[in-house]
Amino acid sequence: MARSKSLAGYLLEFPLFVCLAAILIGGPLWLGAVDVNAFSVMGALAGFMLCWHGVLIAIRRTQRQLWIPPCFSAGLFVLFVCWRFGAADISYVARLEWLRVLCYGGIFIITIQQLHKQGWIHAILFTLILVGTGLSIMAMIQYITDSKMVWNQQLPQQYWGRASGSYICPNHLGGLLEMIAPVALSLGLTSRLSHSLRIGLVYCGLVMIAGLVVTFSRGAWFSLAVSLTLLLMFLLRRPNHRWAALAVFVLVSAGIFVFASKNSEISQRIVEVADNEGNIENIRFVIWKAATAMWRDHAVLGVGPGHFDYLFPAYRPEEFQLRAGYAHNDYLNALTDYGVVGLLLVLLTPLILIWNFPAIWKGNRRDHTALTSKNSNKEPVLIGCGLGMLAMLIHSFVDFNMQIPANAAVFVVLLAIFSSQWRNATRRFWISPKLWMTAIQLPVFVGLGIYLGFQSWRLWSSQDVMKQARSATTGSQQIELLQTGHRIDPANWKFSTMLGEFFRSRSFEGNDNYQEDAEAAVQWFDRSIEANPWHYYAYLRAGLALDYIYQHEKAEDYFQKALAIDPNGYFTHSHLGWHYLNAGDYEKSLEFFQRSLELKPEDNEITERYLPVVKSRLNID
Repeated sequence: MARSKSLAGYLLEFPLFVCLAAILIGGPLWLGAVDVNAFSVMGALAGFMLCWHGVLIAIRRTQRQLWIPPCFSAGLFVLFVCWRFGAADISYVARLEWLRVLCYGGIFIITIQQLHKQGWIHAILFTLILVGTGLSIMAMIQYITDSKMVWNQQLPQQYWGRASGSYICPNHLGGLLEMIAPVALSLGLTSRLSHSLRIGLVYCGLVMIAGLVVTFSRGAWFSLAVSLTLLLMFLLRRPNHRWAALAVFVLVSAGIFVFASKNSEISQRIVEVADNEGNIENIRFVIWKAATAMWRDHAVLGVGPGHFDYLFPAYRPEEFQLRAGYAHNDYLNALTDYGVVGLLLVLLTPLILIWNFPAIWKGNRRDHTALTSKNSNKEPVLIGCGLGMLAMLIHSFVDFNMQIPANAAVFVVLLAIFSSQWRNATRRFWISPKLWMTAIQLPVFVGLGIYLGFQSWRLWSSQDVMKQARSATTGSQQIELLQTGHRIDPANWKFSTMLGEFFRSRSFEGNDNYQEDAEAAVQWFDRSIEANPWHYYAYLRAGLALDYIYQHEKAEDYFQKALAIDPNGYFTHSHLGWHYLNAGDYEKSLEFFQRSLELKPEDNEITERYLPVVKSRLNID
């Protein structure tokens, strides 16, 4: 009877595992799920998991639920992000960030409450280990063959010579592997699994270390080195494990030494740590300075969920003329987006686990001093997940792995498994749900699941329409598709910007309806500005359209607003130079073009084209 009941429980939980496995496998394989379409699939799967979790609560109403403190701390952060989403300047960006947090929060709660059994934990960890091993083999093949492609995409030139597996950025593959390799080695060296399986796990761990090395990610190297050193120090204190551990670590050290002695790129990458001359790899220091200034202006609650990149132009240093994307420091990124309050909520769950670690450890460790002591599977799971998380927490000081949905999902799963081991230390977090608790949980989880699924469908639909619009062969077809996308998601300013740019470009062709097209362009750019008040590009292009129909005074307002948002951008200064050229103010035009050239001396198309025109009109050689 008990066995059939247990089997029924596994069958009911199986759909949750399938969805979670699909996220953990598909996310890394789909370029880290950074594409909106990829994340929408992840969100849909998480939405189904939330719905099914609610159904299971109703079906198994008398079954005890595990409500450990991290469940509540994670829930607080989810609620905080939801509140900040409602007050955000850029609704679309904040909503996307809120959906990601909701997705991760759902995965975290469900893993703790439904997939905490040892069988599910092993299945999840083995899935991660297989993914990490496969991507490591792929990375080594890329490095050996000097491949510059990931699936059907060419890597950016700055990543040539480095392996990235199925990711675009090698650092993000390094971030994934640094989390999984300690799990494989911990299970392989200390668990009570079969000998053949343990040998296979150690082999997978070694393969992942090799894959991580060829990413040439300094942050990943250092983070994994710290985790493996701690693992070695722990195992050296265990008589049953010290020789196997020493053998593995000597093998790893020897392999790295041989590889480094025959490859000058490793020493070159290490030397580059001290380089702060503005190259693409070491621009972090410049971004951190701007991010710190941004946080000081919005210290308590931050600039808004996911808003860092959009407010960055207002703090852009003169020497940085690229898009920042992220702060290249997950803690600083959280601080700018969510302020001190948000960062404290982010760190609350890890801090709770650290504070209670002695009790958690006591409930999961075995007495290795006894002569009859046997290995335990609880301890290696706790050690492996803990060291994997530690590696990511260290790496997060110099990178933005937690902004990559696939890596963030893996971290959340490891965090959930680590947290769920608290149940082995005490029974006080097991709750027998009352009817009123079920009545609350069922609509909450099902409602959130439906909401997440709907929003994921909305993201997929709008992104699909945008891709079709970009490949449209006729102007009328492109307009129709972009207007459809705008109706699906009016908050997505990219549709209105593309429509504005379409009408502006057609106006510049000088056809009979050029004035109507220019006015239509301004209207669409205004909608874009309404959806994203920090979108300086829309201000600039609206100003161009107004200049073309000789409304220079009105265009001046748009250009000045763009300059206020992006005071140190070469692109903005070149547009103002063009504006004053058309308005007949050649002195000001010269001033802005020269400033644009100072900010970006090369590949500055507008300035290079029109600066000679201004000089000729001012009779300047």
